[in-house]
Amino acid sequence: MALPGLFIEYLVVGALALFWVLPLGGLQGAAIELNALQAAALVPAIYVIGMFIDSAAFAVVTWLPRKGGTYKARARRFVGSDRASRVADFWKFVWKGFPELEDRRAEDDKNAERDKLEIQLPEKLPEVAKQLEMRSSRDRIARSSILNLGLIGVVNLVCNPVLAILCFALALWAVPMWVFYEANSHGLKEKALKQLEHLDE
Repeated sequence: MALPGLFIEYLVVGALALFWVLPLGGLQGAAIELNALQAAALVPAIYVIGMFIDSAAFAVVTWLPRKGGTYKARARRFVGSDRASRVADFWKFVWKGFPELEDRRAEDDKNAERDKLEIQLPEKLPEVAKQLEMRSSRDRIARSSILNLGLIGVVNLVCNPVLAILCFALALWAVPMWVFYEANSHGLKEKALKQLEHLDE
């Protein structure tokens, strides 16, 4: 992903995280006065917070759960499925998982030929590569939003229960949103890699 995309992505994620970080520091609703040095450090601080949140969200979707495939693998199963299949399989995505995914959790990462094709994408299909970069940034913001919204809800559970319930509802809404984005991005990537295979023949 290009550096500007990552920079903006981490700023967005970090800025949303401030809604639960500041209340933890007792700064909720308070007017904060910053000197020049503190103001200059604010953007890097938000960026670093965004990096931590994105890393945590990445760990959740790529390492958990241990059975039935990771959440990322489960989301990619929805590629090309019809509406009826998506509704029927969503419960499996959330809870049970798909046993057939357990033996293929790291298949993509271990496939050297696939990695080679991915490296060639920016050179041979530059427009598709740019589209994938933009979609990747969108997907990462969506998955981080689930974590951020959940934490905002937890922090405000006592002092502002209405906001907490709203954030929990939005976090639940963000789950199928991320699944949809992840599945669509993966579908586009698979089509691009198959096109590259034909170009190399």
